[in-house]
Amino acid sequence: MSKNEADDRYGPRRMDAETSEPVHAEQPREGTPSPPSGIGVESKRVRFSDTVEEFEVDGEDRRGPWEEAARDRHRFARRCSEVERVVARCLAPEHRLVIKTRLRGPDSPT
Repeated sequence: MSKNEADDRYGPRRMDAETSEPVHAEQPREGTPSPPSGIGVESKRVRFSDTVEEFEVDGEDRRGPWEEAARDRHRFARRCSEVERVVARCLAPEHRLVIKTRLRGPDSPT
Protein backbone atom coordinates (compact mmCIF):
# COMPACT_ATOMS: atom_id res chain seq x y z
CA MET A 1 0.00 0.00 0.00
CA SER A 2 1.47 3.34 -0.99
CA LYS A 3 1.68 6.37 1.29
CA ASN A 4 -1.26 8.08 -0.42
CA GLU A 5 -3.44 5.01 0.00
CA ALA A 6 -2.46 4.74 3.66
CA ASP A 7 -3.49 8.36 4.26
CA ASP A 8 -6.83 7.99 2.45
CA ARG A 9 -9.47 7.50 5.17
CA TYR A 10 -12.12 6.33 2.73
CA GLY A 11 -9.98 4.28 0.35
CA PRO A 12 -11.21 0.89 -0.83
CA ARG A 13 -8.37 -0.95 0.88
CA ARG A 14 -8.90 0.63 4.26
CA MET A 15 -11.29 -1.53 6.22
CA ASP A 16 -11.22 0.37 9.53
CA ALA A 17 -12.88 3.56 8.26
CA GLU A 18 -15.52 4.90 10.60
CA THR A 19 -19.14 4.97 9.52
CA SER A 20 -21.78 7.46 10.50
CA GLU A 21 -24.12 4.81 11.88
CA PRO A 22 -23.38 2.41 14.72
CA VAL A 23 -23.57 -1.26 13.83
CA HIS A 24 -25.88 -3.42 15.92
CA ALA A 25 -26.43 -7.15 15.60
CA GLU A 26 -29.99 -8.22 14.94
CA GLN A 27 -31.72 -10.00 17.79
CA PRO A 28 -33.23 -13.37 16.86
CA ARG A 29 -36.98 -13.25 16.37
CA GLU A 30 -39.29 -15.37 18.44
CA GLY A 31 -40.48 -18.51 16.73
CA THR A 32 -37.44 -18.88 14.49
CA PRO A 33 -35.33 -21.97 15.04
CA SER A 34 -31.91 -21.38 16.51
CA PRO A 35 -28.84 -22.75 14.75
CA PRO A 36 -27.54 -26.10 16.00
CA SER A 37 -25.15 -25.80 18.89
CA GLY A 38 -22.76 -28.45 17.61
CA ILE A 39 -23.68 -31.10 20.13
CA GLY A 40 -24.26 -34.43 18.44
CA VAL A 41 -22.98 -33.14 15.10
CA GLU A 42 -20.62 -35.53 13.36
CA SER A 43 -17.56 -33.95 11.75
CA LYS A 44 -16.81 -34.87 8.15
CA ARG A 45 -13.54 -34.90 6.28
CA VAL A 46 -13.21 -33.04 3.03
CA ARG A 47 -12.05 -35.10 0.05
CA PHE A 48 -11.22 -33.96 -3.46
CA SER A 49 -11.95 -36.00 -6.55
CA ASP A 50 -9.06 -37.53 -8.48
CA THR A 51 -10.70 -36.65 -11.80
CA VAL A 52 -10.01 -33.10 -12.89
CA GLU A 53 -12.56 -31.14 -14.89
CA GLU A 54 -11.22 -28.34 -17.05
CA PHE A 55 -13.40 -25.50 -18.22
CA GLU A 56 -12.62 -23.19 -21.12
CA VAL A 57 -12.85 -19.55 -20.03
CA ASP A 58 -13.46 -16.81 -22.56
CA GLY A 59 -11.52 -13.58 -22.30
CA GLU A 60 -14.79 -11.72 -21.74
CA ASP A 61 -15.52 -13.78 -18.63
CA ARG A 62 -12.29 -12.63 -17.00
CA ARG A 63 -12.89 -8.91 -17.38
CA GLY A 64 -12.90 -7.08 -14.11
CA PRO A 65 -14.14 -3.75 -12.76
CA TRP A 66 -10.84 -2.05 -13.67
CA GLU A 67 -11.58 -2.63 -17.36
CA GLU A 68 -15.05 -1.14 -16.93
CA ALA A 69 -13.51 1.90 -15.23
CA ALA A 70 -10.95 2.26 -18.03
CA ARG A 71 -13.71 2.03 -20.65
CA ASP A 72 -15.78 4.65 -18.82
CA ARG A 73 -12.73 6.91 -18.51
CA HIS A 74 -12.08 6.60 -22.26
CA ARG A 75 -15.74 7.35 -23.08
CA PHE A 76 -15.71 10.40 -20.81
CA ALA A 77 -12.48 11.74 -22.38
CA ARG A 78 -13.91 11.19 -25.87
CA ARG A 79 -17.15 13.00 -24.97
CA CYS A 80 -15.16 15.89 -23.47
CA SER A 81 -13.13 16.27 -26.65
CA GLU A 82 -16.30 16.13 -28.79
CA VAL A 83 -17.94 18.85 -26.68
CA GLU A 84 -14.75 20.91 -26.75
CA ARG A 85 -14.75 20.87 -30.56
CA VAL A 86 -18.30 22.27 -30.58
CA VAL A 87 -18.05 24.74 -27.68
CA ALA A 88 -14.43 25.95 -27.94
CA ARG A 89 -15.24 28.63 -30.53
CA CYS A 90 -17.97 30.08 -28.29
CA LEU A 91 -15.62 30.28 -25.31
CA ALA A 92 -12.76 31.94 -27.19
CA PRO A 93 -12.04 35.49 -25.90
CA GLU A 94 -12.51 37.03 -29.36
CA HIS A 95 -15.98 35.54 -29.79
CA ARG A 96 -17.00 36.49 -26.25
CA LEU A 97 -15.96 40.12 -26.92
CA VAL A 98 -18.02 40.20 -30.13
CA ILE A 99 -21.10 38.87 -28.32
CA LYS A 100 -20.58 41.24 -25.38
CA THR A 101 -20.44 44.28 -27.68
CA ARG A 102 -23.48 43.02 -29.58
CA LEU A 103 -25.51 42.68 -26.36
CA ARG A 104 -24.34 45.83 -24.54
CA GLY A 105 -23.70 48.07 -27.52
CA PRO A 106 -20.45 49.34 -29.06
CA ASP A 107 -20.14 52.34 -26.69
CA SER A 108 -20.23 50.36 -23.41
CA PRO A 109 -16.96 49.78 -21.49
CA THR A 110 -15.44 46.33 -21.77
